[in-house]
Amino acid sequence: MIENLVDTNVEGKMLVENLTRCAKCNKTSEPFEQLKMCTDCRSVWYCTVDCQKAHRPLHKKYCKQAKMLIKTFKDVNSINADNDDDDDNLFDFKLLTMDDCPICLIPLPITKSEVMYKVCCGQVMCASCQCEADRTLSETNNKRTRADQPQLYSHCAYCGQIDPRSDEEELKYLKKRLEQNDAEAFLYASRAHMLGQCGLPKNPQKGFELCQKAIEIEPCNTDAHSLIARYYEDGLSVQKSITKARHHDVLGAKAGDYHSRYNLGCFEYGRGNRSLAIKHWLIAATIGQTQALRYIACEYKIGGVSKNRYKNAILNYRKIYKACWSEQRERFKMEHARLILSNDE
Repeated sequence: MIENLVDTNVEGKMLVENLTRCAKCNKTSEPFEQLKMCTDCRSVWYCTVDCQKAHRPLHKKYCKQAKMLIKTFKDVNSINADNDDDDDNLFDFKLLTMDDCPICLIPLPITKSEVMYKVCCGQVMCASCQCEADRTLSETNNKRTRADQPQLYSHCAYCGQIDPRSDEEELKYLKKRLEQNDAEAFLYASRAHMLGQCGLPKNPQKGFELCQKAIEIEPCNTDAHSLIARYYEDGLSVQKSITKARHHDVLGAKAGDYHSRYNLGCFEYGRGNRSLAIKHWLIAATIGQTQALRYIACEYKIGGVSKNRYKNAILNYRKIYKACWSEQRERFKMEHARLILSNDE
């Protein structure tokens, strides 16, 4: 595996995040426009020859070790000819058209944890908009407290309905959405049954059936195909079947889902089809999958991916995230990260 050469969660991340920064003086630049790469280890970049010479004493030991590891890896793991039994149009990918958030009117975030489904009205919105509404409500309630006025309840940022204050209320909302054949509601209920949340008992079998219903309602729902692939892959309430999991990942990838595309790359890599894996990861990185970009960064380091293909993947990755960036969402991510750190402590 590629992890034998580098820890992709650490060094791959370093390659992705530092390729626009001079290793010596920290000068930043657009990728490959001005910075020059160390051609031995393919891991660091410099803005001038002087910076490269000045950094050489610090970099020399690591560079030598990395060069030897790369040579060993390339000798043992040559890229074989494709063992491609896929249909002809699997790699004719399309970018998934992201709906706009109904509140801020910016394309919904790529990262699923930054998107939320509201059971009251069935809207899918960015979590930062609801967080901003809650923050405003908190400030209002502080003023009302000082004025001896009653507190206001938190409410949906879109429809204004009061948020469920108990599992029973949430299930009541959810039932109405299910009766309206809302595919997102079926997915929401499927995950709840899978994990035993929202007052629902942990019942993977019921969750699997609800996920199947979501696909019946929306055959091209990428989240549904990705979720049902996990049911088959992990054998949750169904007989474990990598073949069926791959089938749904293929359907999700064709519809533009980056996570399904990334999983196909991992599947091919596990079968020894490194060339096919790189193709899938390049597409996944191009449409916003971070882990796939880290794998491609490591493949570029060992010569498995050309400079132009790596550059295009990075530029498209940045373009995808730039389209759905906002100061409010950036603030939400920082607050969410601080909350996670405080909980860990």
